Amino acid sequence: MLTRTSFRFSPAGTRAACLVAREPGEWRVESWSLDPVEPAFTSTELAVRGPASQVLPLDGGAVLCCQPAPNDERRHEITLVRPDGSARRIAAHRALGLRLLDHPHAGALAVAVSTDGEAELSSSVWLVRDDAPALTHALTVPGLLAGGSWLDHGATRLAFTQARLGHLTTLVADLSSASVAPLWPDLSGVRLLLASPGGRLLLAADDEQAIGWATEEGELRWSAALDGRRAALPLAVDVSGTRVAVRVEDGARSGIAVYTPHDDALADLSLPAGTVGGTASWRADSVRFPFAPPGHPAGIAEVRVGDSRTFRMPGASAATDRLAPRVESFTGPDGAVEAIVHGDWRHAPAVVVALHGGPEACWRIDGDPFLASLAADGAAVVAVNPRGSRGYPGAGEAVRDAWGGPDLRDVLTVATALTGRRGRPVRLFGASYGAFLALLALATRPELWERAAVVAPFLSGERLFADAGPRVRALLDRLGGRTVYTDDLGPRDVLLLADRIATPLLLMHGTDDDVIPVHHSRELHARLRERGADVTYLELTDSGHDPLAGPRAGAAAERLRGFLTEGVPSAPAVDRHHGPRGGTHLALGRR
Repeated sequence: MLTRTSFRFSPAGTRAACLVAREPGEWRVESWSLDPVEPAFTSTELAVRGPASQVLPLDGGAVLCCQPAPNDERRHEITLVRPDGSARRIAAHRALGLRLLDHPHAGALAVAVSTDGEAELSSSVWLVRDDAPALTHALTVPGLLAGGSWLDHGATRLAFTQARLGHLTTLVADLSSASVAPLWPDLSGVRLLLASPGGRLLLAADDEQAIGWATEEGELRWSAALDGRRAALPLAVDVSGTRVAVRVEDGARSGIAVYTPHDDALADLSLPAGTVGGTASWRADSVRFPFAPPGHPAGIAEVRVGDSRTFRMPGASAATDRLAPRVESFTGPDGAVEAIVHGDWRHAPAVVVALHGGPEACWRIDGDPFLASLAADGAAVVAVNPRGSRGYPGAGEAVRDAWGGPDLRDVLTVATALTGRRGRPVRLFGASYGAFLALLALATRPELWERAAVVAPFLSGERLFADAGPRVRALLDRLGGRTVYTDDLGPRDVLLLADRIATPLLLMHGTDDDVIPVHHSRELHARLRERGADVTYLELTDSGHDPLAGPRAGAAAERLRGFLTEGVPSAPAVDRHHGPRGGTHLALGRR
């Protein structure tokens, strides 16, 4: 199945670009004109090294691609891909991280923001040009810089969110004087989400996910309409600076609404079922955004504000009934639990329960390509969105300081319902946080599970914090992951519960995982082997946190699919190509 990810629009919104894979792990840059609409071109010269690579389309038709060098993740290469598909590396820079922001003027191709340092981090801002030197240093500040929105048409004042010493501050960087100043000196813990062209309208959020708006000189006003219940994310501002296109979420579904700040009013646009991406472009009276219908790859959709009947998405078609994912609810003692279902779990020869990463993530209605490939092989898939999943009421608080608590109960609720109806155990798949949750489920109710495969698990939040880098530590602190939840089962530490795991287990981890260090899987494998457990450990060389999206994606998927569908009669031949784990939540998130 063709997969698209990492969508971006050019500064003027006339072009779009993404990463595309027609075969597992074989990523390329894809770009196309939106005004006028023209067929896409795909670069044949540049081999993209995974879906975490960045693309930035330019209004003239070229695309910048930024990605780590082979075998050296601290050397970041910027390549210019031209409309004929040719590619030329224009810069390389050593840093912990490097990301690209658009630049609205012809004097520079883009802005690059690097993260440097070890004990104390700093961030530098660079101008990217297609001549020597390709990178021109503008300024350096302590801490991490996130986001990036232009506040003037002259492209000199750029606003960031600075994270330093546990505090968030919105800074304005003046590139002409190499100086910075706080945007809201009297407010702490506020981060800038979006600014209109020229900075006439600013949107920001606080630590509690409340969203507010302001003019640059005005007071920040908090919105009642965007109160966080629908995980609202501002995507684009119209040219007048008076209306905002906002992504809103309702569990596994997402849509677009128009927010009018001065009236604090939110009006939903009518869209078909699908998943809306994390970026948009508002030109004239139309909003364009990445969109993935159920069972189909993402593309660019367009809707005219005020007339949602004009929704269009070139190339989209209805999925077949047999493969189209759908939402089902399972009722338990703590309420209903939603899941995205592929196939008929009531009558399929095998059922795979799938658990997403995060925990601040969810399975989407558009479906996950790898899970769809399991269904194509004859197994039904029930992808559970337990408490804590993004887009559901109280998601941020549901598992704060309780990883493996309420969400584990929801997983067991669904598995109990499935086995009760089918009369036999089911299979289990989880990745990252979902792998941690899956291992806890194996230890808690071993009779529910026939076999399980986990990818890149961690042993506990506390152990992960001790090993992780600054970004993962910040996530653990924000979501309460360092607290080890304890009840009658015991502390949520997989190593302490390993003696209870009796289910045949396939354990997979990439050696280059920079999110969850590979030694978490090595320690678990050693503990399980000591007690004679039925465990197979597969360590993938040169693979990162998501082996299903890296250079060994095809081999990793084949091994997982073979294990999870073992003994299942062959299904009718369909396209079994898959994309990255996590579907369009991973693919379409804002960078």
